[in-house]
Amino acid sequence: EKISSAYTTMGKACAEMLVNVDVYSLTDSYIDLSTLSLVTNETGGSINQFPGLSKRDTVAAGRLMEALEKNIIATVALDSVIKVRTSNGFRVKQYIGPGHQPEGAEEYYLSCFPSDTAVLFQFEHDGTDISQEPEVYIQCAVLYTTLTGQRRLRVHNIALKLTSSLPDIFRYADIDAVTCYLSRKAARLMERKSMKDVKEDLTVATVNMLTAYRKYCAKNPSMQQLILPEALKLLPLYVLALKKSELLRTNKPEYFRGQNRLGMDPAMRKAVRADARAIARSLVFKSPVADWIRYIYPQMATIQVGGARYPHASNPLPELLAPASHCVQPSSVLFLSNGVHHILYICDGAPAELVEKLSDGKDIAAANQAGLSISMS
Repeated sequence: EKISSAYTTMGKACAEMLVNVDVYSLTDSYIDLSTLSLVTNETGGSINQFPGLSKRDTVAAGRLMEALEKNIIATVALDSVIKVRTSNGFRVKQYIGPGHQPEGAEEYYLSCFPSDTAVLFQFEHDGTDISQEPEVYIQCAVLYTTLTGQRRLRVHNIALKLTSSLPDIFRYADIDAVTCYLSRKAARLMERKSMKDVKEDLTVATVNMLTAYRKYCAKNPSMQQLILPEALKLLPLYVLALKKSELLRTNKPEYFRGQNRLGMDPAMRKAVRADARAIARSLVFKSPVADWIRYIYPQMATIQVGGARYPHASNPLPELLAPASHCVQPSSVLFLSNGVHHILYICDGAPAELVEKLSDGKDIAAANQAGLSISMS
């Protein structure tokens, strides 16, 4: 606890001096990235790990160079101050994201605010009668410094319609935003609760939402009928994917025995290391909604289906879509990506010429053994 407090104090000191901290781990050994993340979260920085460099892994070396290049040329806002205002009857309940809030202040401060970082605000009704108001208003103002030294102010305004109809609330719910909120809330609870309790709270929150719809919105529901709101019908799937992600996945032996019954490749049944979980936790606090959804529920592109001609390597990939079994054929070549890890899956029936081009002349067995390096640009 004393060590964690020291790193938190260090992070606040760096933030007050407008210093951003990024961590690059170049070792396979455990170095307690969870504690180091206390500094990066306070300043708006990031945590990156590149295992395999000690073994002269060229793929890991390439990822490191790409990460450094991205960090150097990234568009960022420096010395950022975030202020959120609301109309009467509405107020900010909670802020979940990078940065820090000085004691007694209403603003949030980030030393570095990259363009691929998103912050989350939770709002609540403060009890004031607003039934006669047609809308409530939210304003988010960000005061920041550009890379050229200019001090600028960016203001976002939004008007939200009020309703007393519970079905309307479910009808216009955004499932991606709800999942992102549940993910960040779970990551925050990991600071003071066990993994089992965090996952249980996540399940209870999901069940309560869907039960409320069935109880108050469904007309004459049958006990045997599964009734879900259209906008949130995939919420159980997303929550299950979240529980199986590196953020919340359990390392208990029975979990891996269950995977073995499913016939999973032993190479894929890896326990989540503490440092990998810390990176996932740091990622959830920064990721935009779309990026986080893709991280927990990867997208897939079908490059080759049936006897169709395989496109040239210079052609762009097809559109990334949600994984579906009907897209997988014996001769398919599939590209799966969660934004961090990328997998090229070559089925046994894939054209031999294609496999040779992708693996520098190796057949499928040799390519699987050696591994394929995919450059993402």
